[in-house]
Amino acid sequence: MDKQTGTTESNGRIGTKACNKQVHERWKRLYAAAGGPLVGWLFEEASNRSWDIADLARELRVTVGYLAQLQAGIRDCANISHDFAAACAVFLQVPAVVVLIVAGQLKLIDFVCATDFDRWVEATVGHEGGEPVHLTCGAQIGAEELRLVPHMVKALSAAASVHETRARAA
Repeated sequence: MDKQTGTTESNGRIGTKACNKQVHERWKRLYAAAGGPLVGWLFEEASNRSWDIADLARELRVTVGYLAQLQAGIRDCANISHDFAAACAVFLQVPAVVVLIVAGQLKLIDFVCATDFDRWVEATVGHEGGEPVHLTCGAQIGAEELRLVPHMVKALSAAASVHETRARAA
């Protein structure tokens, strides 16, 4: 340990242990926050920007009362709207799906169960010609988009797993 800087060096990395502990402590704090981890994350980021609750509400296009209800647990973060999740995602600079996972709207089980759609994607991904696939709802999905679906599900599953682990540890 360097006594002047207070940092440690391990495997060529400076402060690895200290950094890991800070990250762990931060996630413990966010998951223990009133209103849950999403609310804790939003208020922490607002604080980092020296914003008050009115500034945060304005940025997220909601009322101060709505944020207060989320923080008090009167409103459940698992029931936030997609528009609010999207605004939170822009504010936090993460994909909206990360917000939905942290809010509790998407759970790990949502990525585990095989459905007819999953089997259909697996059977269709290898189709030739690059022609769009027509879904029964009327939408069209291109072959390249279909090839990305398993990768997206894998990444989202990993994110949901991390969230579930942190939620249990809090």
